[in-house]
Amino acid sequence: MSARHRIPELSPEGRAAAEALRRDVAGEVWTTPLRRWLYSTDASSYRVVPEVVLVAGSPDDLAVAAAVAAQTGLAVSARGAATSVAGQAIGPGIVVDCFKLDAVLEVDAGARRARVQPGVVQAALNAAAAPYGLEFGPDTSTVDQATLGGMVGNNSSGSRSVVYGETKDKVLRLAGVLATGETIALGPCAGGDLSSGIGGAASAPLAAALARIRGRARGVIADRSPQTGRCTSGYNLRELLAPQPNLARLLTGSEGTLALTTELEVLLDPLPGRRLGAALAFDTLRGALEANVALLDTGPSAIEFLDLEPLRRAAGLAGYPRMAALLEGREAALLTVEYQGSEEEARAGLGRLAGLAGSLGAARTVWLEDAEALSEAAALRRAVLPLLMGAPGADRPTAFVEDTAVAPDRLGDFVADLERLVAAHGVRASFTGHASAGCLHLRPMLDLKTVAGVARMDALARGVARLVAEYHGVISGEHGCGRSRSWLLPQLLGPSLYGAMVAVKDAFDPKGLLNPGVIVDGPPLTEDLRFGPDYRGDGGWAPRLSYAAEGGFGAAVERCFGAGLCKKSSGVMCPPGAATRDEAQSTRARANALQGVLCGAVPLGAIGEGEFREVLGTCVACKACKTECPAGVDMAALKAEWLAEVRARHGMPVLPLAVAHFRRLAAVAAPFAPLVNRLARTPAVRAVADRAGVAHRRPLPGFVRRPLTRRLGAPSAAAASPGGDAVLFADCFIQYQEPGIGEALGRLLAAAGMRLCVVDAGCCGRTALSAGHIGKARADAARALEKLHPWACAGVEILFVEPSCLSMVRDDWPRLLPGDPRLDALTAASRPGLALVADLAQEGRVRFRAGGRALLHSHCHEKALGFAGATQAALAAVPDLEVDDPDAGCCGMSGVFGYEADHYELSVAMAERALLPAVRAAPPDTTVLATGTSCRTQIGDLALRAAVHPLEFLAQRLTP
Repeated sequence: MSARHRIPELSPEGRAAAEALRRDVAGEVWTTPLRRWLYSTDASSYRVVPEVVLVAGSPDDLAVAAAVAAQTGLAVSARGAATSVAGQAIGPGIVVDCFKLDAVLEVDAGARRARVQPGVVQAALNAAAAPYGLEFGPDTSTVDQATLGGMVGNNSSGSRSVVYGETKDKVLRLAGVLATGETIALGPCAGGDLSSGIGGAASAPLAAALARIRGRARGVIADRSPQTGRCTSGYNLRELLAPQPNLARLLTGSEGTLALTTELEVLLDPLPGRRLGAALAFDTLRGALEANVALLDTGPSAIEFLDLEPLRRAAGLAGYPRMAALLEGREAALLTVEYQGSEEEARAGLGRLAGLAGSLGAARTVWLEDAEALSEAAALRRAVLPLLMGAPGADRPTAFVEDTAVAPDRLGDFVADLERLVAAHGVRASFTGHASAGCLHLRPMLDLKTVAGVARMDALARGVARLVAEYHGVISGEHGCGRSRSWLLPQLLGPSLYGAMVAVKDAFDPKGLLNPGVIVDGPPLTEDLRFGPDYRGDGGWAPRLSYAAEGGFGAAVERCFGAGLCKKSSGVMCPPGAATRDEAQSTRARANALQGVLCGAVPLGAIGEGEFREVLGTCVACKACKTECPAGVDMAALKAEWLAEVRARHGMPVLPLAVAHFRRLAAVAAPFAPLVNRLARTPAVRAVADRAGVAHRRPLPGFVRRPLTRRLGAPSAAAASPGGDAVLFADCFIQYQEPGIGEALGRLLAAAGMRLCVVDAGCCGRTALSAGHIGKARADAARALEKLHPWACAGVEILFVEPSCLSMVRDDWPRLLPGDPRLDALTAASRPGLALVADLAQEGRVRFRAGGRALLHSHCHEKALGFAGATQAALAAVPDLEVDDPDAGCCGMSGVFGYEADHYELSVAMAERALLPAVRAAPPDTTVLATGTSCRTQIGDLALRAAVHPLEFLAQRLTP
């Protein structure tokens, strides 16, 4: 194992720093090897293991961290969501996690200003400002997880910078901490008096130092500073020359190298009333970029550029139906043009485009005149990286020259030269970017585990830097320099301008303790790579599931590149991370921990220890990461894999063993259901359950005496009639706990003249897989497949009620039973029961009583795997039904997870984040609907309000 792929022993300075921090901070201090490993990466290609991790619990903790760093000589690096693609959110000393400093302190609607702590996510600020018709304008693609502190550190821009400018244009004031631990306040100056823009004990010497730099370097700053519309290539020295400098803007884009931010005051922008656009396809990249210049004259709010050729090689394009005509063609490039403002202003912009369209040379055009179409086009642009990450092979889109910017009218020539450079090195690449700003995101496809791949990385970086200089552009337009580009700044900026930046660094941080190696004194490009030629990823265990789709178990684990989308609070991924804002409970942390095992940094024997269990064991297997994660990491499968290895090493505890055999136990309990249900409420049984690891406050599940298969008939496959009959898979829960749902489906189909055949095929394997009993899950899946396959061959639809069982068939059986030729037919025949009901309603074969109100909570697997639409379509068949479908994420129950004593509090926290408040706020006449058995249990246990399955709700509303 190479030195770069191990966790160093804690140094004496590290131990001293940790001890000092624990005495004085409100947050958490970590020095365990695993936690340090989790904080050794961001979204870049680098890994640097810190000495100490501080999860800040108060803004005052940053002052303590800086003071301790000054005393011990350790470096200190701050991070928010750690979405940095250039490596500026990692460091060797004390890493300060600011993500929990997330208070929106004030929104002043009249002044269009907001005060926030550095860990506030942009989407959260926008949500707080939206009631006032305001938003924070710079719209990064990471809006759902990027923090304001990180955006200020990087001077982020986004796609609409031609309207909103850069983050520096929105920063009004900044409070922070110097490397000495002294506090500082920066803001606008009175005229050119720099001392008037700095507050704090160190203000006088700092102002004097900045004044001297301004005096000495005024000419070089004015003449040599990059003139591109976007620039995050070094310090914003031009601010010193402004008639009234705002020194908060000097620190914007400083990447945590000058001060640690504790509070920000930012300017907000009015929300536009309307956005409209168009997507134009071109035969060549140059043709698109030349059209971009003409389009800028029409006053767009954004023009996004997309290289279609590498995108078409990726899977997953079916999710963009509105863009299908362009994606299925042979054109090389796509421009998405957007206009915003009032309805009249947006329409006028689109009209200007229409008047120009005939002369642009576009091969075809799709007009995007509704919010869904425009959103899909934007999603396609953002999806380029994940789609490419999912492509087979060892080469991966690599970020190191992905952020160049030149004048928009030179972008066509620049890209042509880049194409020649990339081809000369025998490399494929993807070209996307913000064409309206001349900012290009170039991602060469490289294998950084090979000597040749690393050599190409270095050669391409040098070649791109030469081109940037020739075109008078910048090496970084919005992502910052970090570890991947800081080394280039001396040659690109020249000795005088770079010398002025060094002087600014010395003025703020004379000992070089704040994020060393970033902007000033950057290390070589290929130092501290996450992988590298000496990387060995063979330290794991022999997997029990198939990872053929990913290229093997190691490739499945290594798919995570740290994008940090699992830090967001919207959508489903990642429920524990969203509830706790704890890095250790994010999908990224779990992948990082497993990567540590693969490369040998984390001993294989440690996977069953408490801290490792906290990281992997808090995954609720919601499957959202498989679809929402840019890398498509299937953490649900990886958790099952980890659990199986832990069970093999440490044995199967009573509770997971009971869960794995749930169907057998339920079958035994069913004939005595009334007695079993009464006993479950007795102190003696409760005490046994507690000793088995069941949370004391969680009611035990109940059973029914008559299973579903005794209530509804089960004809043979030979007697089935395609189109006239349908088969219902009798999952464990509708069979022994909620048979009324299956009966409701039977009534709905009967109303349409169809017969429902209930098949007892046994358990699908879901309960065993969730318990880490992969061998039993495989046996269960094989038996169920054997019984269900004849129905599929007979052309009969196989219906599922429980979403986790349908996802088991579609998503997990291929891993358990790889290569089984029967799977394709069964998967094609399987669908949600609600999907058939929606079809019948559309055909007019079932009708429902109009009116009513409902609150819908869909199961995570429905949302993650794309069949939640069936539920919505079925409910839409009820005339005038008002359905509230809150963005509540996961209910937190997740099968056995919510029953486990160790996870009960986290389970409740996940439910309390959005779901339970929505249920409690629903009026009494609102019916609460939930598609998953776990979801209904969680709502009933915690909100004390019954939730019903949509099939039961619809059956009750049937009309002739």
